[in-house]
Amino acid sequence: MALDRMSDIVESAHTVPGAYEYMLSQMNPWPRLAVATHFPVADDIVECAYNSVRKHFPTGSYPEFGKDIIWPTDLMVV
Repeated sequence: MALDRMSDIVESAHTVPGAYEYMLSQMNPWPRLAVATHFPVADDIVECAYNSVRKHFPTGSYPEFGKDIIWPTDLMVV
């Protein structure tokens, strides 16, 4: 029961990658820095999410990982 509750919280409290990149692609002008918060930051998720973000921006170099877009870490200060 506890694992089911934890799973529900994670799935409802974190931004899914598809929603994040869609919201980013709809902004005009594009932000100079986008920081995903409440985003699961496991290596495989970040790589997949960044690749998905890039699909929303097929031309040019925006967003450049580490410059225009960053993922949060524990105790991160922006």
